[in-house]
Formats: sequence, C-alpha cells, structure tokens
Amino acid sequence: MADLAVLVALRGDLEPEVVRILSRAPGLQVARRCADLAELLGAAEAGLGDVAVISADLPMLDRATIASLRSTGVVTLALVDSAEPWQRERMLALGVTAFVDMPGQDLPAAIATWAGSDAPISPEPEPVVEEDFEGHVVAVWGPTGAPGRTTVAVNLAAVLAERGRRVLLVDADTYGASVAQVLGMLTESSGIAAATRALGTGQFDAATLIRLAPAVTENLRVLTGIPRPDRWPELHRYALDELWPVARSAADITVVDTGLGVETDEDLSYDTRAPQRNAATLSALQAADEAVIVGGGDVVGLARVIRALGEESVRTLLPTVRRIVINRVHQLSGGSAQVTEALNRYANVPVDILIPWDPAVITAQFRGEALVSAAPDSPAGRAIENLADLVDPMSAVGRRARRGRPGRRLRRGFSDDVATGVGRGVG
Repeated sequence: MADLAVLVALRGDLEPEVVRILSRAPGLQVARRCADLAELLGAAEAGLGDVAVISADLPMLDRATIASLRSTGVVTLALVDSAEPWQRERMLALGVTAFVDMPGQDLPAAIATWAGSDAPISPEPEPVVEEDFEGHVVAVWGPTGAPGRTTVAVNLAAVLAERGRRVLLVDADTYGASVAQVLGMLTESSGIAAATRALGTGQFDAATLIRLAPAVTENLRVLTGIPRPDRWPELHRYALDELWPVARSAADITVVDTGLGVETDEDLSYDTRAPQRNAATLSALQAADEAVIVGGGDVVGLARVIRALGEESVRTLLPTVRRIVINRVHQLSGGSAQVTEALNRYANVPVDILIPWDPAVITAQFRGEALVSAAPDSPAGRAIENLADLVDPMSAVGRRARRGRPGRRLRRGFSDDVATGVGRGVG
C-alpha cells in the first residue's frame, strides 16, 4: 500500500514538531509544508495530498476553503488543543469533522484511521440553551453616507465579548454588508440568508443559529451578511421578525449592523405583502431594546444625522433608548465642543459618545482585527469602551442608565453551551 501523502498547514511552534512526528511514521509521507491557505489549496488541487493537517487557529480559514479541500478528495484533520475547547467548535462550524487532540493523541494513528473518511471522530453535541433567558438587542444605525456604522458595530461587539458577554454580531446591512471583511473573514456564504431560509421552514432554534454564526473570538459569533446587494429579496420580513427572539435566547447581547434605508415605500404600492427593500433594517430597529445612532463628525455627516433625527418617520421607528455617537471627530473641524453644540441646537439631543478621528481604526481594519485587540488604548478604542459601558445591561453604568432596572443574569460563555466550545476564529 502506497504511503499517504500529508499536506501540513500549521501555525507557530507546532509545525516542526508535527512534521517530525509524521516523517518518522511508517505509511505516511509529508508531501508539502504549506505556508498559507493559498499554498494548501494549490497543493490539494494539484493532487499532491491525501490528507490535510491544519491547526484550528489558522487565519483566514472559512467554510469555502474546507469545501474546496473536500472537493479535491483531501480529508481534513484539525489539530485542536484539548485545553482550548472552542477550537473544536470552530472547526465544526467550518465543516471539519475529524479532529486530533494535541498533545496526547497519536497523530499518525488518527490519520491512518480517518484517511479516506470524513466521518466525525465524535458526534457533534447539541448546544444547551436556557429557554427562559432573554438577551439584549442593540441596533447600530446611521443616516446616508458612510458615518461608520459597521466600524462602531464591530468594535462595540468585540469590546462586549472581551468583557465576557456572549455576543452575537449580525450584519443586516443589505446595501453594503462588510462585517466579514472588517473582521478578516474570507467567506462568500451569508449567515443571515441561511438563517432566514431555516426560519421559513420552521426548523430554527438557538442551536441552529449558533451553528450558522462562526466564532471570531471566544465570546463573539458573527452572522454574516449578504455578499451582494441584489440578494436582498432573500431576507423576508416575516422571517427576520422571528430571528431576534431566537437571538435573545442564544446570546447575552446581540449587536445588529443595519443599513441606512428606513423607507417603507412598498406599503404604498402593494395591497398584499410585498418584499421590502429595507426589511432587515426595519425589523432590527423595531425589535431592538436600544439604538446606537452613528453620525459623521464632518460638516456633511453632522447635517445628515441632524436631518434624520428631525424626521418624524425616523423618530417613530427608533427605539425609545437611543445613544448618539458622532464618529471621526477631528480637532481641525472644530472638535468636540462644536459637534456637541450643533447637535444640541439643531436636533435637541445630547451627544453620548464622541469617537475621535484615529488612524488606529484604519490599521486595525487592514489587519482584520477589532480595536480591542489591535489598539485597545487608542483614542477611538477608549471611546468604544465608554459606549460599551452605556449599552451593556450588566455594567454598572448600563444599569444606572436604565434607572435602577436590575441587571440581566450573566450567562456562561459560548464554550459552555456547546461541549466543543467556541473561540478564536479569523482575523
């Protein structure tokens, strides 16, 4: 019997040790040590390997990559750290079903056993969900233009997750979904579209939602948006309205990145239920416990948010609890004093958070990271921390902002809900 050709794509100090073990094992041959995913896919497509051994924390790994490996006939085995249970769950979410615990498990024996099979080494457990739990929903909205809705939503979710909250980040922007790109997630699949399809069949619960939302960090999951704006009809309003109660049962806090549009023109032209171009945004805003309203810190951005807050249709749609956030405030444009004065004078609203213009934001986005990990002490990072204090129903500030309402129970981490755990994903 010919030796099994093994492709190795591992990070850090683990790689040379695994190569050493495989090189000494009878019946196995290390065919290629791959520096990145592109090299791994190229080797697989060239027919150079039978088995791919990857690390669970491999950057930029997504479901499309695993599917491509499978289509070439290559069996993928993930090396997972038994002390980091989230790694196994991340692999399951991406479609990997064969695992090797390192250290401890005999790697050559595992490869020999599972080569030629994509059967799981152990069955995927069902998430344990507390039926009586109700989480908090925060919708991030802003007027036309690019005030930084996604930037605020992503970084707010990351900060809350870093604090130990179970956070679900939902990309509901049907005009320019970009949460996945900001976090470095290389995926063409749409989590929110898959969720609405499942909701339409009636086969949807918190466990299903958790599986459709890949883990980005230990406490942060992302339900990705639609990759193209022309796919908006897939997001049916009746299904979206059912999504948010399920999200409440799955996470402590659900942060929703919405689109700019709040028009309901379809109601004027159809006597029957019609597809709504802005259904995702409308549904999220009406279901949210509070809204974070993001405006740009420049002259045009301020004018747009002031105009939006003055519209009766917008005020009616927004939740009662609103956080006004002005993003990218530059000292050269007058600074915080002029911004605050403008909002008070023309919109009669106080500004809750001013996020200064900060190059660290751009750097973090190019790295596919949130500020909380890339530059936590940056001016913008500190402002996001202050925003998290306001919207977090379990923080002391958040409880005071809710006028004495008791804080919600802090749930265990995602890794306790799913036996395989959750954790560091892409980015």
